[in-house]
Amino acid sequence: MNRNLYLNTFSDTCVAVAVCDRCKMKRPSTFLVHDPNMPGLLVCLDTCVDVLDPWRMAPRTTEDITVKNIRPEVPITNTGGDASYPSGNNPNPYAGS
Repeated sequence: MNRNLYLNTFSDTCVAVAVCDRCKMKRPSTFLVHDPNMPGLLVCLDTCVDVLDPWRMAPRTTEDITVKNIRPEVPITNTGGDASYPSGNNPNPYAGS
């Protein structure tokens, strides 16, 4: 009698037989898991299961990079008139005369 024809059900009281979708071998149904990359496949836990591929995952959500508490724009230039000072009224005492 060939032992490979039958499943080992030594410690299981109730066993359902399932077939692996990759290797097509009969296994106990508790020994099969969903494949991480293709959840529709039931594959063997020890030999046929793949490592999760991060490129197949959904993309990350975009970050909210808006500036909070913004202030209205104020012009930097002096719009009140001429920016030149007379020779005696220079506000910078270290500037050359």
